[in-house]
Amino acid sequence: MYAIGPRYDVTVIGGGHNGLVSACYLAKAGLSVLVLERNVELGGATRSARVFEGMDAKLSVYSYLVSLFPGKIVEDLDLNLRLKSRSTASWTPALDDGKLRELLLLNNAPDGNREAFLALTGDERDYRGFLELQEMQEQLASVIWPSLTEPLVSREEMRSRLDRDKERAWQALVEEPLGEVIERLISSDLVRGLVFTDGKIGLSTYPQDPSLLQNRCFLYHIIGRGTGEWRVPVGGMGALVDELVRVARSTGKVTFATGAKVGSVCPGEKRSSVGFEMAGKESEVDARFVLCNASAQVL
Repeated sequence: MYAIGPRYDVTVIGGGHNGLVSACYLAKAGLSVLVLERNVELGGATRSARVFEGMDAKLSVYSYLVSLFPGKIVEDLDLNLRLKSRSTASWTPALDDGKLRELLLLNNAPDGNREAFLALTGDERDYRGFLELQEMQEQLASVIWPSLTEPLVSREEMRSRLDRDKERAWQALVEEPLGEVIERLISSDLVRGLVFTDGKIGLSTYPQDPSLLQNRCFLYHIIGRGTGEWRVPVGGMGALVDELVRVARSTGKVTFATGAKVGSVCPGEKRSSVGFEMAGKESEVDARFVLCNASAQVL
């Protein structure tokens, strides 16, 4: 049974990695923190599990790669987090007149990517277009990525941070439907589909979508680490969760309550109350601040 007090400086609803990061920072600032998590395990989408009986191997259950976790957070919280680069960037199979073909792109031997493109398309045009698009991605990433640890800036302010020679990248990846630049630079439908993957993952959208939902998804995937690289966490995503929990507990300021389903939040001028159910019992706790690490749908 968890020893939950009647009041805290901060109550965090949800023990996913964002909630855990918040708890660590707040606790290091001297505030008392209660983290309420409805599942029996902390971590949310960033947990790992042993899925092979008899093997001491943990695999990521949901989220499985790290890109958008700033190194500044790792340094500030002194996290022991090991990330490994992937040798393979992508592998795309294709069936052409009954013959199996492929496009294998490598991170650790990028010089061979030109030959891979030539073998698939027969000329260098798509390879050059692919490189041009990558250059645009890097130009935006170099400006957007540092802003993730700054106060949120306006669209106009972000655009003003770009040099004049990078304006084309902003226009192509932010202002216009993503499909326009892809179709302009690349002729192979297979390569177009490969590139558009980062604008489609988990979403119902299409290259020429006027809502630009595909552009937002694409930017999300290409700005990480300032390069767009997604790395593999050693020990699975749960290794990140374990480190955040370790740091939080080391402060002596954080209380974790799992299996705690939040049912209400009543805001007040000086303090707010959070109602939750845990072990079949209804409880309530007061806090100066309430942070929600849950989706809008759940809230």
